[in-house]
Amino acid sequence: MTRGRAIVLGLATGVLVAAFALLLVAHLARRGGTATAGGDVPAHLRPGASPPPSAPSLAMVDVTYYQRAADGRELVPVPGRIVDFPSPVDRARELVRLVLQGPPPAAVDAVRPAPPGIEYREVYLDPRGIAWVDLRAEGPWERMGSDEETALLACLARTLVRGIPLVRRVGFLVEGETRRTLAGHVDLSRTWTGDEWPVAGEGPLASDEGSADGSADGSLEADAAVAGTALPAGGTP
Repeated sequence: MTRGRAIVLGLATGVLVAAFALLLVAHLARRGGTATAGGDVPAHLRPGASPPPSAPSLAMVDVTYYQRAADGRELVPVPGRIVDFPSPVDRARELVRLVLQGPPPAAVDAVRPAPPGIEYREVYLDPRGIAWVDLRAEGPWERMGSDEETALLACLARTLVRGIPLVRRVGFLVEGETRRTLAGHVDLSRTWTGDEWPVAGEGPLASDEGSADGSADGSLEADAAVAGTALPAGGTP
């Protein structure tokens, strides 16, 4: 082969390679994208594509919770709405949140049973139907009298007993531990039903057939130990 023919053959080969590259680029453009090191661009990131569908919103359900009457002499039922959680513990948390939040503006005959600033740490349910509301130690306890403390615990207890079919009585912890009193007024050595304060338009709740404090063996500490050790945070019966 002469030098001239080699040059012509080299030029022809270069032209063919360039033409093939152009054809490949045109083919990829017609497919709507270009090749990437990681493969095709995901469909939801391509220009003009619809975003992925969002998760469906959780349904809401109407509930009743209790607050103190404006005249201070009774508890009053207040309508509210919470997320319709299937778990009784999640439902109990929502009910406790409503009680501590206070009544809506439309409930003119109801007031918050205690000053704002009271928070809870967790709610537990034990296998015997006792709900345990674990309160935080920080709060306006020193500014509260016996009526306010009693009304608050009665509101929480009646709300949970009325609102959760599994709950028969309610006990109270402070920072995860049993206490005899909150601030020298209210007796925490027993469990509650909410009948400790009269309720407008409602009779007493069905009485328990257990011991005086609603526990299985009459020991509040034993029942609290069940709540703290037999069930994890958020546990269910």
